[in-house]
Amino acid sequence: MRWIILLAIVAAVAFGLGWWYVRDTDESTEIIINKEEVVGDTEEAVEEGRELIEDTREAIEEASSQGEPDASKDAEAQGESAETSAETSEKGPAPAGALE
Repeated sequence: MRWIILLAIVAAVAFGLGWWYVRDTDESTEIIINKEEVVGDTEEAVEEGRELIEDTREAIEEASSQGEPDASKDAEAQGESAETSAETSEKGPAPAGALE
């Protein structure tokens, strides 16, 4: 049942976008697939996707270049944390229930 509903939704979207249309003559009724419309819409969607990816890439590069920390400050912070952990390990384990 889910597949039938899904196919009905896809068909409704295809008709709505103009990809499919119905031609009714006195002799027959035809469902026509407008290939040019499908190809045009697909190419437009791909191009918009490429532009979105490029805009996102530029925004990420800009944000990362603005937010780069100073390497010397980063090294100092790592050195301080190493010294602090070394001092803590020299004290030995804390007794059970003790708070530092």
